[in-house]
Amino acid sequence: MSSLGFVLRGAVQREKQHKSSAFQPIECLITHTTPELLPEIWMLVIRFETCSYPDPLDTSRPVSFLDPPHVTQLRLATHYTTMQQKLALCRVSKQWNRWATEFLYEFVWVNRAGHARLLARTLETPEGKGHGRWIRRLHVETMTLDKCNPSHLRTILDASPDLAIYSDHRSIRLTLFSVNSPLEETCTPDDLFQ
Repeated sequence: MSSLGFVLRGAVQREKQHKSSAFQPIECLITHTTPELLPEIWMLVIRFETCSYPDPLDTSRPVSFLDPPHVTQLRLATHYTTMQQKLALCRVSKQWNRWATEFLYEFVWVNRAGHARLLARTLETPEGKGHGRWIRRLHVETMTLDKCNPSHLRTILDASPDLAIYSDHRSIRLTLFSVNSPLEETCTPDDLFQ
């Protein structure tokens, strides 16, 4: 029996226990008719459930730091709503967690330095190892006084082999060395991540 059927049957049984014996609830038809679906079908269902508009992997509409603040706030609010849906699906069961984790990590938006630190720490833990392979887009956009530590971003980038889109809107904390002498040969982009 599928995970959904198991969850629904458990809910009906718990409901029966809480009701008095004189009242017998009508049993839910879905517990008997939920079909066994292949994991690929469940993945498609989860994909459609977690779709967001506009598609975060679509690069035809670039995000710019020149956008008005309210546009960024609307995009961030949409992203939060989508992430809450994905997280709810991950919490249904262990099987759904395995299926929905891919979509949970697909588009990561870091809007605080603490988020980058926590994500880097998660990707370094044994439980989080391998979750970076699901990251397709990493969007880093923080406030002026809340810049990300380059080592945290480096950890995230190293753990994301299939990263397709990386956008950073002046959110990396730079060292004095890289700011004072950006044109010297000794200051390479790799120096920013040390």
